[in-house]
Amino acid sequence: MHNEIVKSVDSGDVCALLLLDLSAAFDTVLRNIRSLGNKLDSLLDVRRDKNIDVLFLTETWHDSDSVSIRRLRVELGCQVVGRPRPRARHDTTATNYGGVAAVAFHGVRPTQLDIGVKPATLEFVCMRVVPGTSSCVAAVLYRPGSECVTKMFFTKLRDVTDRLATFTEPIFLVGDLNIRLECPSDPYTRRRPGFVRLRQPGHVGNARLRRSA
Repeated sequence: MHNEIVKSVDSGDVCALLLLDLSAAFDTVLRNIRSLGNKLDSLLDVRRDKNIDVLFLTETWHDSDSVSIRRLRVELGCQVVGRPRPRARHDTTATNYGGVAAVAFHGVRPTQLDIGVKPATLEFVCMRVVPGTSSCVAAVLYRPGSECVTKMFFTKLRDVTDRLATFTEPIFLVGDLNIRLECPSDPYTRRRPGFVRLRQPGHVGNARLRRSA
């Protein structure tokens, strides 16, 4: 058995699946949600229709005490691992843009991991995911599109992947890197890591991992 990767991306940017090794037997979707609070009910409808085990989300725009996070954990009994964008002390009421999270259903158990690095050039959360008796290590990444791509970003991304590669379980990364493919001559587009599988921008959609014979 192997996993077939099917993905579509937001128009104008790249919602990339970065694959190192994947053999976990569960279904997952990657969404750049742009406000979990505003779209939670619609997202849950999609999850039910598609029977998804784990939702990987970028641009959640959440805080650790957001109503949407409390609802997922308390009302719906979901397992949530997330990292909101750190706020400035004086900025407590404005929308907290950015943020990444994973929401697990069907008894799948994600546990947050600290891999010893907190790069300033991207937002990410790392976790061990246990669907039954097997386990894998996953990380959700987001690079803000409002910031320029720099050499430091690729350096820090490589640092993250090198640390993840020390785990013995299957490893996979998902996220939105905001690398623009319509500019193939751009030096930063050309130097994306070899393990990053990207598609040309199309339409808003899902990043699905599904088992196939």
